[in-house]
Amino acid sequence: MIYLFGFIIGWLGISSFFIVIGIWLINDTEKKRERCTDTVEATVVDIEMTGLFIEGKGKKRDCYPVYEFYYCGKYYRRTSNDIVHKYRFSVGDHVELAINPKYPDEFHILEDISGIDKGGLISIIVGAGAILFMLVQFILSLF
Repeated sequence: MIYLFGFIIGWLGISSFFIVIGIWLINDTEKKRERCTDTVEATVVDIEMTGLFIEGKGKKRDCYPVYEFYYCGKYYRRTSNDIVHKYRFSVGDHVELAINPKYPDEFHILEDISGIDKGGLISIIVGAGAILFMLVQFILSLF
């Protein structure tokens, strides 16, 4: 019985963790949307790549676009904090950024923040699915 109780508490803890992270991601996206109200056109001037990559093996590589943009009489060159797909952007591409007018170092690609945060939604679904799975297993074990 103690094993079952420990299993349930552990399962609920892990599931709750996923749900809390999902809610935090969605809330963070909403707050960023509220702060970043000005828009500018930026040019991709470089793509910084990190992580392990073996040429020809198709290993995952994190790509961070570097943008240049002009805002309030000043030129900025900033690396994005958001990982993008390797082939999504090329040097010379123009994108529209939403910028925080009080802190221009905070920005995001305008089209990426429309709608709900997908990572947060997936995290909530995984957490809720794990709880549902545990409940079904528990109910089936009663019979």
